Amino acid sequence: MNSLSSLLAETSEQTIRQLTEQINAIHTRIATQPEWAFNLLWMLAIITTVVVIVIFHRQKRIAQNQVDLGRLIAQLIEQEK
Repeated sequence: MNSLSSLLAETSEQTIRQLTEQINAIHTRIATQPEWAFNLLWMLAIITTVVVIVIFHRQKRIAQNQVDLGRLIAQLIEQEK
């Protein structure tokens, strides 16, 4: 809060009032949220993390399959020579 006060000290009075009103509005909106909204936010973060991990492993498997296919093609080319 001290850093906010020092930043506000360098601005005009009208800007300070507007910023303070906006900060208070944000604080009020957060403070009045129901408990289930925060639980839902945590659940969304967990689901997003799981999806990202699953996609990462899928892409890793696809890349490994491409490397294996390349090696197989290289072996076939060597056998033809």
